[in-house]
Amino acid sequence: MSGLIRKWNEKVFLHKDQMAIYGESGGYSYNDLNSWIDQVSDRIKKMSDREVVGVMIENSIEYVVCVIASLKAGKGFVPIDIDFPADRKKHIVDECKLDLILYKEGQDIKEQRINGIGCTKLYDDEIAYILYTSGTTGSPKGIIISQDNLENLIEWFGNQYKIDKSSKIAQLARCTFDVSIEEIFGCLFNGGTLFIPPQSIKTHIEDMRNYIEKMGINMIQGVPIMIKEHFSGKEKIACLKTIISGGEALSEELKNDILGIGYELYNNYGPTETTVDALSSRCNLNEPVNLGKSILNSDYVVLDDNNNPVENGMTGELCILGKNVAVGYINAEENNNRFCLYNGERLYKTGDLVKIDKDLLIYIGRKDSQVKVFGHRIELEEIENAFCKAAGVKCCGATVLQGNRITIFYEHDHDVNSDSVMDSLKDMLPQYMLPYSFIRCKELPVTNHGKLDRSKLKSLIYENDNKKQEKSSCDELSEIESAILLFAKGALEDEAIELDLDTELMKVGMNSISFVTMIIDIEDEFDIEFDDDSTISDFISFRDISEYVSKMI
Repeated sequence: MSGLIRKWNEKVFLHKDQMAIYGESGGYSYNDLNSWIDQVSDRIKKMSDREVVGVMIENSIEYVVCVIASLKAGKGFVPIDIDFPADRKKHIVDECKLDLILYKEGQDIKEQRINGIGCTKLYDDEIAYILYTSGTTGSPKGIIISQDNLENLIEWFGNQYKIDKSSKIAQLARCTFDVSIEEIFGCLFNGGTLFIPPQSIKTHIEDMRNYIEKMGINMIQGVPIMIKEHFSGKEKIACLKTIISGGEALSEELKNDILGIGYELYNNYGPTETTVDALSSRCNLNEPVNLGKSILNSDYVVLDDNNNPVENGMTGELCILGKNVAVGYINAEENNNRFCLYNGERLYKTGDLVKIDKDLLIYIGRKDSQVKVFGHRIELEEIENAFCKAAGVKCCGATVLQGNRITIFYEHDHDVNSDSVMDSLKDMLPQYMLPYSFIRCKELPVTNHGKLDRSKLKSLIYENDNKKQEKSSCDELSEIESAILLFAKGALEDEAIELDLDTELMKVGMNSISFVTMIIDIEDEFDIEFDDDSTISDFISFRDISEYVSKMI
């Protein structure tokens, strides 16, 4: 029996009658949850002979049951987003050599058998999970996390935040994001109670705040934009004590606002390759935002381009050492660029530039083309690779413009068919990685070494005005239509963005949070209320929203 499962069994024994988890279908005690886990675990043992099991279920109690059941069955798990394109799902199935995927039908957990995939050993020791992120090679890359990695995270999380039977933690991150691992295992394996809010309320700020208050939740995690929308400038929720920020850089303004309201705020840092978190800082009003100190059994070093430690006040690449450093990527060839030995110890090169300033570790930016878009980690090379395949071009460059809009610049004799290319991209990339626009140019900027110069891509917008994408028809707008486009620009925080009624919400970088911001403004303006279960996925374009509002007035 693994150390992880011994720890779980211990919590079940100590807290058997305590509420372990609460979701849309109700609540389960530790004992009842464990009984369900055992049933699923027995089925997994009978149906799979591989090291890992696929779990294709959205945030739910059933998801939690499946991942712990996989570990109880002596296997790791691979989260697969149900909304991933078919090609991406197939890549994960093939690379992980999956022979079983667990999925949900109603309230039942079902099994899908997969045949014909050869069985190859992935890793010699016990795998906890494999999580996929965007890859520089043009395909998503799977990161192997061992059970030792996960045990270390659980122990640190429990000690850092004093998790016990009084802890009530919300599970908000999608299951394919590594923060969900910390929410689930950091809570349950330390004896807390996990709350999984209905998907429908996550896009309604007031509903989400009411849920937190009703359930007495005292800890949440989120990216800065979510924290800003739900808590900044609003009355403190009495039961909520601790807010953890991660995934993107935390601003001084937001830090000071959240602390001023009365919350305890932490700024956590860690790529998936370091098992969710590598550094953590408790924020203070009299101290600038920083990355903090290493977590349990971990350390860091800041190196220059020659792998020598930098002096205080200098900028270098942040590298992580210790028990939280992942096993590596499934494709071992990719490990050479990031995982290496340093003074005899395994080290992960994060690609993040930092500066040591008076014993504080300050984040500066990236040294490569990786970007964060609304909390999603994206390698621009993966988007470029997909675009070249879809458009039949040899050379392109991707960048992120204001408003988190991904834009592709490409060299070609004529404009590509945007609709056709976008349809192809939807089969290869998840929704959050789809470009907003494609811009043809005479030639892409290159460095002295002949490589793409991303720093100059944005200047092509001004140098190639005649190549700007044409927007849909500019009919005379009604009062409702004008207001909706105005509120959309405000929600996207970009007054200069070109929008019309046929602009698709997803293509301009609108996410669930900016969608909610826009909807609140529309409701206030026209004194209406959208359906409680309305989400961004219900509307393709702003014309759809306009027609919806017109019918309600």
